Amino acid sequence: MDARSAIASALFVVLLAACGRASEPSSEAVTETQAPVEPTVPSIGESPLSPPTTPSPKPPAETSPLSEPTPDGGESGAAQADRVMEVARTHLVETLDLPLERVDRVSIQRVEWPDASLGCPSPEESYAQVITPGYRVLLEAEGKTYELHTDLTGEMIRICEEDQEPGAHAAVNYLADELGIPAEDIDVMSVKAYEWPDASLGCPEPGKSYAQVVTPGYRVILEADGVRYEVHTDERGRTMVMCEPNR
Repeated sequence: MDARSAIASALFVVLLAACGRASEPSSEAVTETQAPVEPTVPSIGESPLSPPTTPSPKPPAETSPLSEPTPDGGESGAAQADRVMEVARTHLVETLDLPLERVDRVSIQRVEWPDASLGCPSPEESYAQVITPGYRVLLEAEGKTYELHTDLTGEMIRICEEDQEPGAHAAVNYLADELGIPAEDIDVMSVKAYEWPDASLGCPEPGKSYAQVVTPGYRVILEADGVRYEVHTDERGRTMVMCEPNR
């Protein structure tokens, strides 16, 4: 082989080697573009075949603007008493044929009548012998006091002992006699129904004995010439006693 042929063969070998190196991918390119993928490992207690869990929806907050109804849906005792008082006033207005504004409230007391007569039996009538809850209502009209007995609803109502003087009127007349002044000069400050523990009406006098029976009545606060007086009465205004006159 001559020198020219040897040079040509050597150049051919060099070219083949260069082409081989160009076709091989570099290790750096593989590292940058093909990051190894790590297998997903399921957590403890979780099957790899189970679908992903979804959080349970929270119950909606209570946003109703309406108040909860009362368990029995009934009215309160005070509301019931007020309603029965107005029923009694209307009944007396119709009975006496007076304007409503001329019939004044005095007091109302929750009681249990011994039978259906509401504590006002008529001799010619018979009544169911059952305890009947209701109210004793005192009203004032034309200078007179009227006592009305009702059931709890005011549907049953009876006027008892018209023109009596229990409570306020009896106390005013009593104090007027004690002080020797006109009844018009005495102001009624308050009237409250009470059940006195015995017949002393809550004002026992030393050296006296009293029947040990509960006595329904009234505690009446009166004022005359700037001085306050406390008068206790029984239910009918027939027995009265003055307690702590300068209270």
